[in-house]
Order: sequence, then C-alpha cells, then structure tokens
Amino acid sequence: MNTATISLNALVELLRKLDRHAKTYIFEHVFIECDSEPLTSAEKASLKNGLKDYRNGEVIEWHAGK
Repeated sequence: MNTATISLNALVELLRKLDRHAKTYIFEHVFIECDSEPLTSAEKASLKNGLKDYRNGEVIEWHAGK
C-alpha cells in the first residue's frame, strides 16, 4: 500500500468541502468500531455519571470543526 502525507490544514479543508453523505461515510468507516462486548463496570459507571451530568445541565457544548 502506498502512503501519502498531507498537512492537517489541507485535510480539514478537504473534509469541509465534502457533502454530508461523504462526511458520514468517512466518519463511519474511519472512526466507528464495532464492539459487541458488554460494558465493563467502569464503562457503566462513566455512562451513568455522564447522563447525570447531562440531565443536570453540567456539560459543555462542543462543536467539532468550528
């Protein structure tokens, strides 16, 4: 397999120019891993705490790419 290098700024600009369908496709194939294992106790506790914080309004909005 050949490799290529590209600056981060060029990559970001390339991604910004893609339509929503292409961005979704890339995101699903690059960043999402299938994991069928049950949650660990630590993951369950983290999820529970995160949901509690969300319900209490104790979260910070984050808009990736803006």
